[in-house]
Amino acid sequence: KAMEYIEKCIKQDSTLLDFLQRKARILKHMGDLNKAADVMVEGRKLDLADRYINNKATEYLLHADRVEEADATIALFTRHEGDPQQNLFDMQCMWYEIECGKSQLRQKKYGLALKRFFAVEKHFNDFVEDQFDFHTYCIRKMTLRAYIQMLRLCDEIYGRPFFVEAAHGAIASYEALADKEEEKAKEEAKIAAANANMSAAEKKKAKRALAKARKAEFKRKEEEEQNAKLHKEVEEKEREAAKNGKAKANPGPTRPKDDDPFGEKLAEKPALEEAWRFVSILQRYASEDVKTHVAAFDIALRKKKFLLCLQALLKAQKLENVSAEAKKELSSRRTVFLEQVKQVTNPVVLKVINEKKAELKN
Repeated sequence: KAMEYIEKCIKQDSTLLDFLQRKARILKHMGDLNKAADVMVEGRKLDLADRYINNKATEYLLHADRVEEADATIALFTRHEGDPQQNLFDMQCMWYEIECGKSQLRQKKYGLALKRFFAVEKHFNDFVEDQFDFHTYCIRKMTLRAYIQMLRLCDEIYGRPFFVEAAHGAIASYEALADKEEEKAKEEAKIAAANANMSAAEKKKAKRALAKARKAEFKRKEEEEQNAKLHKEVEEKEREAAKNGKAKANPGPTRPKDDDPFGEKLAEKPALEEAWRFVSILQRYASEDVKTHVAAFDIALRKKKFLLCLQALLKAQKLENVSAEAKKELSSRRTVFLEQVKQVTNPVVLKVINEKKAELKN
């Protein structure tokens, strides 16, 4: 019905930006993210000087996992010299980094996703570090009220929505990487078990097939890296040509070299340990958010830390104003927990679980 009415509005005046923006929102709620992005981009072209609609077009393109188009769109409002991505990082454009990270996560590009989420963490670490300059200033100028406000800010800064969202994105990325490693280990164990019952000729054939599969995977990764490298080189050449055309008297600041452009080093970190690091921060600063305890349960279960699982469930059920969807998630995890604790053999752990198990609500 909403689409029917908005089409009538557009028929009356197809040049009004608000109508196209509303149509894009309706399409988004209908689940047609690609069409929604196309409509929002069409709206952006009606007013090329409007930063807001440019940002909305970028956001909708990221929702549709069209990252390259989104990068090109948001670059229209960044500084032209240097790398637009570096400029966005310098400007601490966290909404873009989070949405881009989520898109990369959906596309299973975990290294690139982690790179975005870690960028947000870096911004918050910088916020805290920058406050040290404020300490001496406040004492010298006797602006004690502002000083107290700043201290209170530092006490809860990691509970801010941008950090919480980025932390959950990083946790989800590391969970996916942990699952990938587990699947790989199971597959190798399965192959090893199958090889034990094979003849010499069959083993040789299986080994060749495995080598072929690994070679194909390596080639695919190499092609992806090569394409990304070529794309970056083209962008750099275009920017260099633009800079030469401008003939600036003073050269811009040199950009730091990125040693990990694809986030491979971040993806190689111990997955569950890094995920738990983010969980620990959320438990301290965002303990009123039920998602914190759901994430704590999921990571603790993977680590076989059943007391931590129990603690997460008990804390989550004490929270008020929990949505029906969150309650459903907690109920399913409670069922999983009660099933998994049957594996516990440690008498001390088992005793604590049996004592507290009755406190778990259905």
